[in-house]
Amino acid sequence: MLLVVLAVATVVAVVLYRMSVLAALSVYQDRVTTSAALFFSTSTAASINLCCILVFNWIYTFVAQYLTEMEFLRTQTEFDDSLTLKIYLLQFVNHYASIFYIAFFKGKFIGSPRKYNKIFKNRQEECGPEGCLMELCIQLAIIMIGKQAMNTVLEMLFPLFYKKLNTWKVKIGLQKDQSPINKEKQPQWIKDFKLVEWGPRSLFPEYLEMGYTMPGTI
Repeated sequence: MLLVVLAVATVVAVVLYRMSVLAALSVYQDRVTTSAALFFSTSTAASINLCCILVFNWIYTFVAQYLTEMEFLRTQTEFDDSLTLKIYLLQFVNHYASIFYIAFFKGKFIGSPRKYNKIFKNRQEECGPEGCLMELCIQLAIIMIGKQAMNTVLEMLFPLFYKKLNTWKVKIGLQKDQSPINKEKQPQWIKDFKLVEWGPRSLFPEYLEMGYTMPGTI
């Protein structure tokens, strides 16, 4: 619950940032149009939200695994089920809190001109004249496409990095033993050691990636 509240608090902080940017840009109404101000504030807020999502995903995975290990479950199946539930719930809130806010809550509770509902003495942000659909599209595009692009780059770079690191470890070990081995006649254990470790839960990110990108695509 603490981590869920932290994710929601991040969304509130991004909303306040967007409100402050719009208020600051309203001073330059003669040089900045309303549509440009909305596009700038939405794009920068979505980029900040994406960075927070990536950081929180790493924290959530670590905390969920730590909490699950503290449960001392009897079987591997129970451990995997409990870990999957924690990771999915935490990352679901982390990914979709801002999207749900724009789609279902933004501009719905602003009040009336006689009495506006305010947050920290500031009026709540409203949708543009064309509605919140454009802002929702920008938010989805930056979060979903940006996350996919960063994951793709990391999935390409990390295996190369670990392969080079393992190869370097093998060379250092052979130099210490003073028993150089011909590359063409390397034992199988050396070839296997250069491979990237698969791990017991390596499919988790793949399933989570499909679960978080398919609703955004639909």
